[in-house]
Amino acid sequence: MERLCARKWLEAQKCKYLLIQCANSGAVSRPCRFLSSAEVSAALRPFYFSVHPDLFGRYPAERIVNENSLKQLSSYIETLQQNRPTRPTTVTFYLRNQNTLDTGTFRSVRISLAQRDLRKTVLSILKTCGLPTTYVDNIEPHPEKPRFERLNVKVDENDPVYGSFVLKQQIKKAKDAEKLMIWLKSNVSEALRKLAACQPVREEIVRLQKGLCDTLGVQSVVWDCGWNVTHFRGCLLSFQALARHHPNIMHTLKVNKECS
Repeated sequence: MERLCARKWLEAQKCKYLLIQCANSGAVSRPCRFLSSAEVSAALRPFYFSVHPDLFGRYPAERIVNENSLKQLSSYIETLQQNRPTRPTTVTFYLRNQNTLDTGTFRSVRISLAQRDLRKTVLSILKTCGLPTTYVDNIEPHPEKPRFERLNVKVDENDPVYGSFVLKQQIKKAKDAEKLMIWLKSNVSEALRKLAACQPVREEIVRLQKGLCDTLGVQSVVWDCGWNVTHFRGCLLSFQALARHHPNIMHTLKVNKECS
């Protein structure tokens, strides 16, 4: 009986070892995101500006095609972000021809969606449309978690079978933390300089937010975008001008105290 138990224990340890080996060698693979949601939005901004349905108000056929294709593309990207299985598909978009004065000149592009990670998908979209990929190229891939961690394999640091893997990962994390501290120390002065330089803009934003809240009777004005504070100020100024030119419809924004 003791021999049988020992044999089963050795077999179990061997299975764990083989599982970790497969995970680290790539035999067990999963799609990787590599880009955050904010980075995806920023990278695809030129694409959205070229295909947005609002640009095709006088051309209903092209508008409908772009609307439907954007829905499919958004669903595909969301599926990748959630690390769920994707189904390859092809979407068609109409892009305005920027090299001609004729606003009714379009070109049709067919984008193949077959990649299993966001970075390759974004690059494929931009390249197919002839748009620059500099933004994505300058983003370093985010470090991945060890594959055996993504598989939720619980490991024991003292186990001789895979304790060495844990040790290697601890060393790697320590090195990454050291690199991070070096980077922070070398860039902190530049970050403080930029923060001080944009202080007047930040103060103006606070003033504009308060003015809009007081004038329109809203609780707050929130900036939920990856663009910087300069763009936020521009949006606030544009909205302020819109409110002044159309005061008759701004009452819809006021807080309903009875419901709040």
